[in-house]
Order: sequence, then C-alpha cells, then structure tokens
Amino acid sequence: MKKKNWLALLMAGAMLAGALTGCGKKEEDNTGDGALKTVTEGKLTVAISPDFAPTVFVDPSREGQDQYVGTDVSLIRFIADELGLELVITPMSFDACQTAVSMGSVDFSVNGYAPTESRAENYLFSDPYRMSEGDGQTVICMASKLDQFTDLPNSTGLKGGVQSASLQENLMREQLPNIEVTYFSELNTGIMQLRNGDFDVMGVDGTNANAILAANPDIVSTGFYYEYETQGNVALIKKGNEALADAINGVLPNAQEHFADWLAEAKELADIGVEIILDDEGNVVTPAPAN
Repeated sequence: MKKKNWLALLMAGAMLAGALTGCGKKEEDNTGDGALKTVTEGKLTVAISPDFAPTVFVDPSREGQDQYVGTDVSLIRFIADELGLELVITPMSFDACQTAVSMGSVDFSVNGYAPTESRAENYLFSDPYRMSEGDGQTVICMASKLDQFTDLPNSTGLKGGVQSASLQENLMREQLPNIEVTYFSELNTGIMQLRNGDFDVMGVDGTNANAILAANPDIVSTGFYYEYETQGNVALIKKGNEALADAINGVLPNAQEHFADWLAEAKELADIGVEIILDDEGNVVTPAPAN
C-alpha cells in the first residue's frame, strides 16, 4: 500500500513537473507561433528612459502616464491604439530599458535608438523611422571653456561624458580615441556633471543638443560633429518576437503622416536641463539645494 502511494506521488510529481515545464516552454516560445502576444494580456508594455528631449521626456505639468511625452511617446501611443492594446509606459534608466527587453519583462523599448551592429546582435529591430532628417551627432561643453576644445580630434587629456550603451559612446570611442570616456546615467545628470567638471565635454544627439542649449545658456556646442549619417530610429524588440515586430512595422506607415505634428509638439514642450539662475551680469548662479 505504501509502495502504491509512493508510486502515485511520483507520478503526480512527474505530471506536475511536466506541466510546469510545458508552461515554461509556452512562456519562452510564446512568440514563435505567429500570434501577437504581450507580457500582459491586453496591454502593451514599453520601456523608456524619459530624459531624452524631444524624443522621450517628462512634462511636469501632467501626471501619471500622461506625463510622458515626446516624439517616440506619441508613436507608441499610436501603435497601442492601432493594435487595440492598453499602453503601459514603464520608465527606467537607459541601460535598464535595453536589459528589460532582453529579459522579456517589457514588450519593447523606444528611446531614439540607432540601429547599430552591436544592438543587432542582441535585439530584433522594427523598421527604421524618422521624425526628421536629424541634426547630426555632436559634442557640447561649458561656454566658459569653449576655447579649450577647438580641435577635439587632436586633443589629449580630456574626459568625455556619454550614456552607456549609446550611439554616442560608440562614436566617441571610434572618432575621438584620445578622449577618456566617462559615463552618466541620464541627460539631466550629465548636465550637472558637466557643470561640476566631472568631464570636459559631453557627447549628445544633435536634436537633444539643440534642446539642451536652448534651456541652458551656460552650455554651448563645441562645433564638432561626428561623421555619421542617420538611418533613422528603431524600436528594440526581444529576439524571436517576430510577431510583435511585424505588428509594429504594419503600423509605422500609417504613423508617418503624424511625424511632423508630433515633432512640432515635442519641441514646444521640450525643456531639458537643470534650472539655472543668472545674475545681473549674466553669470550663472547655482541655486541652493532645497531642504
């Protein structure tokens, strides 16, 4: 009798293990049957790092999911509507966005991503899209130090700030090899670190540079632009999820007619950088920290 009970338990355990294994396989391969499936049924979960105006950023006058704005945010709202899914925007750091895609904790990520070779090894891309022809890739610095950076390709002993795993990191390493690469977590933090002297110059997308310079009169362009021809931006999708890539690609042509309006709206809303105060002579006065 005991023997039969043990046998029954073993069989039940084997069946349970098989069921769990089957569930695990189903979850792992749930994009391989051609059907569109998302992390949460009925929802589209998208990771962004909202510090990249005018692409993805925060409008402080709004709350909740509505506070996230920008050209890519307008795009993902459009995609979710077209697919009949509820959009869930998940803010996190730039690095974490890419990790979340790899781990499958979000459906995809948009953040002005360039389709680089290194990213192609780890992610599935959507079709490229362009909100504009772009403003190139450049390097900015403090206005008070501009005369020190008139020949960046031949400069030595300098530190350059970039976001980790970004296009700007690749470009700085390749085209300004004499500059020591230093990382910042987000653009606002990078601006503060540039002011603090943690690094001498800062590599940014040209469109972001325009927003930064407009909001921060103590920061200017070095005048240096990398040799780079934009291919547009892409959404990063987990490898193997062709169904989602196909769904996004099917929506992109219909979205294109809205690109100009989304860009104009984002530029109007964009206000990137740490608030600064100027004295009567135009010098920057760092505001005292709030208690």
